[in-house]
Amino acid sequence: MTIVLEAARTTTGEDSYYLVKDPDGKVKRHTRASNYTKVLDDDYLLRRNDDRMLAHGVGKRKDLAQLARSHDPRTDRDVYDQTIIPSARAAAETDARANHGTSFHKDTELLDQGAQPVALDPDLAHHYRAYIDTITRLPFAIIHEHTEQVIILDGYQIAGTIDRVVEVLEETTITFKTGHTVHLLPGDRIILDIKSGRWGLEYSALAWQMQCAIYAHHTATWHPNPAAPKDPERGQRGPAVDGLRREVALVFHLNIDDPDATPDLHWLDLEHGYDAFLCAVQVKEHRRLAKRGTCLYTDHLPTAVEVQMEAWVRARLAIVGEHQHAKACLLRQWPLRNPDDSLIKYGDQPTAEQTAALLALLGRIEAEFGLPFCPQPGSQQPTPATKE
Repeated sequence: MTIVLEAARTTTGEDSYYLVKDPDGKVKRHTRASNYTKVLDDDYLLRRNDDRMLAHGVGKRKDLAQLARSHDPRTDRDVYDQTIIPSARAAAETDARANHGTSFHKDTELLDQGAQPVALDPDLAHHYRAYIDTITRLPFAIIHEHTEQVIILDGYQIAGTIDRVVEVLEETTITFKTGHTVHLLPGDRIILDIKSGRWGLEYSALAWQMQCAIYAHHTATWHPNPAAPKDPERGQRGPAVDGLRREVALVFHLNIDDPDATPDLHWLDLEHGYDAFLCAVQVKEHRRLAKRGTCLYTDHLPTAVEVQMEAWVRARLAIVGEHQHAKACLLRQWPLRNPDDSLIKYGDQPTAEQTAALLALLGRIEAEFGLPFCPQPGSQQPTPATKE
């Protein structure tokens, strides 16, 4: 039997973003859904565990302790970020746990397609059998065409990957502790999310609800070109998964460090999850605008004209930023620079010289690329003539 898995993920680099097309067909970065699920996390206990594992890793490697003792964490950050911390995590085997989890996650796809547990990894055969036994007795049928389905949530530029979509085979009623009741009928489709980490519902309930709620509200699917899965220009958008319920999802959690291999199944209230997601959107926006809520103390107060000119520059920068080649040209010729030639942002309370330099450059770029002209604040716009 030949088993083929489509490499649908199109994440790139440390930021783990997706490169997919927007509704206009333009390839744009889309933030991973998990970047939103972490915004509201109460991660105190998780961070304490992470600190302990890091200290344990340093303790197991005398050379790392010597490196840490001889390097100042305030000035030698690269030594810590690139050598000490990654090596300490490796010594504590935190990466090994993550890799085992990723492997188990991918192997479940093979199990769904008929692979034998022992043939995959004899050390995890007990966990594989527990997965098969649990999945096969549930009153749901896996829709294989949507396994590891990349989805897009337009309007927020978010993308993610659904583990499974399953079809309901029997009438099912779910009542949450809040009193919220969901009634599923045969033929309905829901998300089945698979988790294999050591942390379960007690630490992850909100994050799981938010993640699945984002998936359930997706507006399009993404289909990489099999011949070039990493080239987003050759990929295609598709319609949203038909018949997917937005109110509820099911999570299958099996800790791969559990010697008994006992799965936990939990229903997730996606209405609560989506409300939390919208709250996370607001939190991220507040964080983005935080620096705009401060300004340097100065004896000089900007004049009304200076305020208008600053707003004019920002409006024109926004227009240029929407044009890929014009934006690249702007960055190459950016006039605001430090003595070492590094770029300076156009910040709060810019000087008149900074504003003038940018206005001159913007005029040239707008003309070169034929960009729409943004009227100067306070200028009178001509009104179309009307017939008498």
